[in-house]
Amino acid sequence: MVLSKSTIKNLTLSLVAVAVLGACHSGKTARTAPTTPAPTPTTPAPTPTALSLKVADGYLKGAFVFLDINKNSVHDDNEPSGTTGVGGLVTLDTTDVVNPENYPLIAIATKANTIDEDTDAPVTKDFSMSTPAGQQIINPITTLIQSKIFAAEAAGGTLSIEDAIAAVKTELGLTDATIEQMLADYLDGKAGSDFKKLIHAIARNLVQFFPADAAQLAAKLAEQDDDLKELAKAIVDAIAAGGDADKIVVVVDGDEIKVQLPEVADAKAFIADFRTWGAKIEAEINAPAASFGDKADAAELVVDANVDGLLIRANDVLMVVEQAIEDGTVEALTVASFTGYTAIADTEGVTVSDFVETDTTIKGMVKLELKHTTGDMVKLMIDLDAAPVEESTKSKADLMITGSIANADASISLTEASIKLANVQLEVGEIAENLFGSTVDFTAMVEISSLKAEKTGLFKGAVSIGGEYVELDDNEDGAFKPTLVSLSGEFGTGAEKFDAMLKIESTGDFDFTGDGDITETATNWVDATATLKVDVAVGDFTGMVDIKVERKTLDDGLVDVTLTYGERSIILSANSADETGTIVAKNTDGVMMTLKTKNVTDGDVVGEVFLGIKKVGVITLVGSVHKIKYNDGSFETIF
Repeated sequence: MVLSKSTIKNLTLSLVAVAVLGACHSGKTARTAPTTPAPTPTTPAPTPTALSLKVADGYLKGAFVFLDINKNSVHDDNEPSGTTGVGGLVTLDTTDVVNPENYPLIAIATKANTIDEDTDAPVTKDFSMSTPAGQQIINPITTLIQSKIFAAEAAGGTLSIEDAIAAVKTELGLTDATIEQMLADYLDGKAGSDFKKLIHAIARNLVQFFPADAAQLAAKLAEQDDDLKELAKAIVDAIAAGGDADKIVVVVDGDEIKVQLPEVADAKAFIADFRTWGAKIEAEINAPAASFGDKADAAELVVDANVDGLLIRANDVLMVVEQAIEDGTVEALTVASFTGYTAIADTEGVTVSDFVETDTTIKGMVKLELKHTTGDMVKLMIDLDAAPVEESTKSKADLMITGSIANADASISLTEASIKLANVQLEVGEIAENLFGSTVDFTAMVEISSLKAEKTGLFKGAVSIGGEYVELDDNEDGAFKPTLVSLSGEFGTGAEKFDAMLKIESTGDFDFTGDGDITETATNWVDATATLKVDVAVGDFTGMVDIKVERKTLDDGLVDVTLTYGERSIILSANSADETGTIVAKNTDGVMMTLKTKNVTDGDVVGEVFLGIKKVGVITLVGSVHKIKYNDGSFETIF
C-alpha cells in the first residue's frame, strides 16, 4: 500500500481522536510524568549491488549501457556497464558504487551490434539515449527529459525531473500525460492503450535526431525544439486521420516535416503507376493503337472479301470427295474429277490411300493438291473414320481435314489448317446424312495482307474456331453455332506492329432464327466473353494491355482491363449497368481505388483509396481535377 499525505494526515487525526477519547473515559487527568522511550539505533540503508534496466526504441537487443557517475556522457573504466539482451533487459553490477540511483544512465545503439525488436533487424543508424538518475527505463522520451536536466546543469543551474518532464510534455503536445506515463515503458501493455501507441510512434521517430555521441545529445536536441514540436503534431494529426500508429514514419527534410505511412506510400506508388499509364496512353499509345485498330479493320475487310470464295473452293473439292464416298468410287478419284481444277505443279494432284469400306466401317485418306482456274490453291488431307450403325439415330463418324488454302493474289492464306468434325451423321437406312449435333474444331495459321501491291502485313498468326452444328426448322442445312473464336499473332508490321491475342467464348446458350441469323432480344442474346491481349512496345516503354469484356445482359456487361509493365500491374474494372460509372482500379499489392465518372459535380466526394480493407485516401472533384487527400494529411491529384 502507498501512504499518501492525505492517508497519513487522516491516520494521525484518528490516533489523536483515540487518545482524546481515552483520556475522557478515564474520568481524571493523568498525573504521572510521561516516560521517554529509549532511542532506537538507526541502520543506514544498504547500497544496491545491482541495477536492472530496460532499453527501448522498440526493445533494443545488443545496446551498450553504462552508469554515468561523473556525468561526462562518456563511459569510464570505473563505471558499471553491460549489454542488453532480449526485451532490452540488462543488469549492471553496482557493488562498488555508493548510491547508484543518484546518477543518470546512457545507452549506445549501433548498426553493427544492436537489433530493434520492433523490426527484428539492425538499427538503421548509430545513436545514443539517456535517462535521469533513479530511473530504470531508457528510451527516446526519457532521453528528452534527461537532456533538459543535463543542459541546465551544463549552464550552471539545476532542473528538477518534474520541471524537465513538464517542458517535454509541452514540447510534444502531451500536456495531459502524467509523470508516471512519461517515465514508463510504453511498450508494456501498448496493445490496449491509445496513449502508449501514440507515445511509441513519437519515440520511434525521435531517434533520427539523436547523435551517436551521447555528449552531444543535449546540444543537438536543443537545436531541434521546433522540429520536435512539428514531428509530434504531424504524428498526432496522422493518427487522427486514421493512420496506423505502428506504421507512421516522419522524416525531417530541411525545413519540411514529411509524414510517411507505408499504406500511403503504397497508394501513392499505385497512383503513380496509374498516372504513368495515362500519360503513355495519351502521348505515345493512342496513335499506334488507332493504327492497330485500322489494321484489324483492314484485315476484316480482306477476310470478308475473300474468305467466302476460299470456303467455296474447299467446299467444291469436299463435295466431290463426299459424292465419291457415297458412290463407292473414292479410289477412282483423279484430278479430272474436280471440274475447274488442275494439279499444282510437281504434285500428283489427287492421292487416295488406305481406303477401306465395309458394311460397318469407312476409313481412308484422300490427299488433294489442286489449283483453281482463278489461281486459288487448295491443299487438303482428308482423314475419314466412320462406323455407321444400321437404323441408329447417330452414327460414329469423325472427319479430319488438314492442309492449306490461299487466294490468287496471296492477300489471304491459311496454312497448317486443321478442321475436325466429330459425330457426323452418315446416311443409314431412312436416316439422312447431316451435321446436326456434330462438333467442329478448326485451327490454322493465317496470313492476311492488304490488297495493295506492296502487300502491307495486316495479320499473321493462329486462328481457332470451335462450335457445333444445330438443326433449324426452316433451314435443312442447319447452322454453325460458334462457342470459341481465337486469334493470336501479329497485327501490322514494323514500328506499328502489335502482338495481340483475341479470344471470344460463349456457352452457346442462345437461339437462331429459322434462316440461321441471330435476332437478339432481352431474353435471347449471345452470352460472349471477349479477351484481348496486346503487347505494347513504344520508345522505352514496354508493357501489356489485357482487356476482358463479359456480357451480362443484352445491353450491359463487365469490363476488366489489366495494364502491365515490368513487374507492376493495374487492373481496371467497370460495370456498364452502374449508373455512377464507377471504375475500380487495383494492383497486386492490395491497393484499390474507386472512382465515380457519372452524375458527379464540383465538390463531390467521387472516390476512395484503400490498402486492403483500410481506407487511406479520399478523392474529391475540384473543378475538373480529381484531388486525393491521404491519411497522413498529404494531397495529390490523379492527373
